[in-house]
Amino acid sequence: MKKGIFLLLMCMLAFASPSLACDCEGEEASLEESLSKSASVFLGKVLSVKNYEPKVKRKQGEEQYYITEFLTEEVYKGEKKKKVTLLTEATICGGDFTIGNSYLVFAFTNEQEKKLEYHQCFRMSLPKQNAEEEIAELKRKN
Repeated sequence: MKKGIFLLLMCMLAFASPSLACDCEGEEASLEESLSKSASVFLGKVLSVKNYEPKVKRKQGEEQYYITEFLTEEVYKGEKKKKVTLLTEATICGGDFTIGNSYLVFAFTNEQEKKLEYHQCFRMSLPKQNAEEEIAELKRKN
């Protein structure tokens, strides 16, 4: 009997998976609040996603990072450049940017890396087709 319970527990642990939700505190900020806190807000098409090794030494087991390059379609805040590179975590919180797709992105400045960074808890990026309302509001504000 004990052996059966032990095997059952081992099987449950082997197939258990961590939560897929990003653990953010509080509710997502309003569009107005996100715009004011962002260093850059833009609509852009993903050109590439590459591994990135941070300048600041990471402890073993910390997140992997990516550099995602966007071709900007519209810049609502920040430097108006043709291309923007963005630092993202390789976790569910870092976003899931697909090459060839366009996204509305709210980015902040990572002071240690001196790069723009995206994190889902800051403000969720939206695929262009799901961001029509936000895009129209941002255009009215500009």
